[in-house]
Order: sequence, then structure tokens, then C-alpha cells
Amino acid sequence: MERRQHRRVRLQLPARIRWITPFGQRTEFRVTEDASRGGLRFTLSSALSPDTHLWVTFPYDRALPDGQPEMPARVARCEPRPQGLTAIAVHLDIAASRNGHPRAQERRAHPRRPLALPLRVRPDYLPWFEEAMTLDVSAAGLRFRSTRDYQPGARLFLSFDTSPAAPAPAQEFRVIRVQPENATGAVTVSVRRIGSFDLPSSLR
Repeated sequence: MERRQHRRVRLQLPARIRWITPFGQRTEFRVTEDASRGGLRFTLSSALSPDTHLWVTFPYDRALPDGQPEMPARVARCEPRPQGLTAIAVHLDIAASRNGHPRAQERRAHPRRPLALPLRVRPDYLPWFEEAMTLDVSAAGLRFRSTRDYQPGARLFLSFDTSPAAPAPAQEFRVIRVQPENATGAVTVSVRRIGSFDLPSSLR
């Protein structure tokens, strides 16, 4: 008996999957096995724990320039497959992927808007960046998911330039809040911009 809220359909389309590990961001390019309105299934070369956060671009076209929409997702189930692969079933966070439409009435002076973007982050005392993903942004700051140990009050430098070349001049932010996540070991970091806040030109 089918108990899922949305019926699965066998659908093979290219997808790009990103997730955060303690050693940096991982990206794999795969073909989906099936899809529904609320989820996808595909194989990865790594086994992931349930509730691990992912970002999925689906369908993904390598011929298009970077900036294709990424949907937040969460691992629901993992099943081992031959040749060291793992079948991953994920739930898509459809509400969070609707950029510009908050889930509830926003009472902040600067409303947050769900937006998933690759990001480079470094504290002021380290010369190298970590790769992260934004969760939402506002006129005053943003939230991102990380595996580093940041402290409230710390000064960070963020760059939206994630090309292999040296990142563009970074913008300066201050950590406002750090919220540990259950089971995954990641944290959600809220930061406020010191000075004016500029999104990439393609998103203005």
C-alpha cells in the first residue's frame, strides 16, 4: 500500500547535489531514479545520516551558467547499493525554495527571504575560506549552515564568489547567533553585515 503523501514517478534527469561535511562542501552530479512533488531518490558515493541537509538543483543543465536554483532538502532514508553506492531518498523543502515568500508573517525590521546560495566564509584570524550555503537573507544580514565552531561576536568575511580562482573582496559580518543542529553536527550561523550589504549582481 502506498503511504506517501505524493506519488513517486520513475524519472531519470540530471541533478547536482551539494552537502556540508567536516572537511568542506561536497558536490556530486547524478541522475535521479524517481521523483515526486515532495522528494527525489538518487545514488551517491557516500552514505549520509538521516536528517542531513542537502541542496539539490533538479533538473541540472551543465550547459547553463552557474546560478541555477538550488532547493533545500533533507535525507529521509539511505539504502546500500552495489559498487559502494548508496541510494538516498530526500524530502524537498518546497516552501523554503520559494525565494521571496516567507513562511509566516515577518515582524523583523529587515524581513528574511529564503535563498540558497553557495558562500565562502572565513573568520578574521584565518586566511582560508570554508564553503557553506545560505539559508535565508535580509537587507541586514543572512543565515548559513556550517560545520565550523563560530562564536557570537566573531568577525567573519563572506564572499559570494565561489569560482576556483581567488574569491572577490569579501564583505565583513558579525556573528549574532549560533544554533547547533540535532544529530548532524552542523550549526546554523546568523550574521549581520557591518556596513552596506551587497548580493551578487545576478540576484539584485
